[in-house]
Amino acid sequence: MALRTGKMYREALRDGREVYVDGVRVDDVPTHPKLAPVVSTFERIFDMQHTPEYRDAMTWEGPGGERFSGSWMKPRTMEEGIWRRRMYQTVCRHTGGLFGRAPSDMGAAMLGILDLKSQFSQGRADREENITRIVEQSTTNDIAMAGAFITEQIDANKPIDETDVPRAVEEREDGLLVSGVWTVSTFAAYADECIFGTFPRPGQSDDHILYFVMPISTPGIRVVARTVHDFENHTEHPLTRFGEENDSLVVFDRVLVPWERVLSQGDPSFAVRVFPKISEWLHWSILARMAVKAELLVGLTALMPEVIGRTATPHSQEVVGEATRYLTTIRAFLYAAEQRGHISEQGWWVPDRIFVTAGRAYAAEHYRRMLANLQDLGGQGLISLPPEAVFGNDVVGPTLDHMFSSPSASRKERTTIFRAAYDLSSSSMGGRQTLFELFNASPWVTMRQQLVSNSDLDPFKDFARATAGLVDDESEVRAIVGRVAEEGMSGSEKNLYDRVGSALLTQSGAPLPEGK
Repeated sequence: MALRTGKMYREALRDGREVYVDGVRVDDVPTHPKLAPVVSTFERIFDMQHTPEYRDAMTWEGPGGERFSGSWMKPRTMEEGIWRRRMYQTVCRHTGGLFGRAPSDMGAAMLGILDLKSQFSQGRADREENITRIVEQSTTNDIAMAGAFITEQIDANKPIDETDVPRAVEEREDGLLVSGVWTVSTFAAYADECIFGTFPRPGQSDDHILYFVMPISTPGIRVVARTVHDFENHTEHPLTRFGEENDSLVVFDRVLVPWERVLSQGDPSFAVRVFPKISEWLHWSILARMAVKAELLVGLTALMPEVIGRTATPHSQEVVGEATRYLTTIRAFLYAAEQRGHISEQGWWVPDRIFVTAGRAYAAEHYRRMLANLQDLGGQGLISLPPEAVFGNDVVGPTLDHMFSSPSASRKERTTIFRAAYDLSSSSMGGRQTLFELFNASPWVTMRQQLVSNSDLDPFKDFARATAGLVDDESEVRAIVGRVAEEGMSGSEKNLYDRVGSALLTQSGAPLPEGK
């Protein structure tokens, strides 16, 4: 079963999983009114794989001629990497870039673990075999996988064992018993399986360092989904027609994790060193989706003045130009990351981390500015949008229909464009979107700190000293200039992830784990 249909995906969600929405357990995920729209959206994505139009854009052919989902494509060359990015952007464009997590996301994270399996397994041959087997099974079965790494915000003075940070509470012959809460797993309610992992934080012991993959339907796993924003009326809120993501908490109550599902376990210093690297392909996918989100922002920014006949005003020109620059810059980071990618020790193609990190930081930092531009363009037009039902009123409907019509656009087009801009910039759904973009896989301020940790700045310091006249020897100056001309910033792989992982802890003044 290399490629699933939408129907197969929908039916797989009827597996007895324990999902809660608005405090009530869901009887049937595919038909629940607040979950069904997202199920339908992903059902359509699965079906696209089987169409002549998208077959080659979304699937790849294995050695035996069988086709597999691009979600589980493992690039060996830059060309294959670019194909994978284009596949992901195809999925994103069919949801407007509005879904921060999709069935195709965690294949990228698992690729990071596969690439690092000899280190990730911490010397355990059985764990290394688990990694390889789970990736192969996920590829063969076209698995939709979620991810959960983030845990609760806690008082720094409170002992970690007095919190609900997940940990192994018992080791048995048949596996680990795990309890605790992962606080952010956006795709969990809609996934077949989920990779659960540990984000480095102060105070962790061996019991807290856990990486494993489990079916969502596993007894004792409880998904508590956030309520849906602006769901019921798609006419009033057109961007919700795809459904609205339910970020979820995932509660474990002494869940049995069989040994064959465990990827890594124990050693806090391991989590510090390794976590940053396993997310390289995932972060690259995030940047690719942000480029699609920027395409949507450019479209809305250009359409808003157009439908009210104001495209030639200086303000409109300036704002459309700024949105276009935002898109172009994100694309430039994306393309640079690909052109400067490299082949890992395991033979997989990896995008350049410097450009990926810098691009994500830029996209998140300027996202709010793009939304402010939509608000500035819309002004009173966003505030005074009448409900659709008013236009059918015999008394006021004709007047309002005339008022909202123009030589540039029909009343329907104008109000729909402005409602979409309101959805993204000003609604509760838009507010959640903004929070997600600002904190997805770490805030942009942290990304900047990671950028410094990733970078070898010594050649640039030497260049500044030489330019300032502090280096007298001409041969040394030539050597400095040569190093800067190489344009390399990542530096040696040795100790790189120690530095990045350590920065995640030390940025708040937290002590490093023993042995660091």
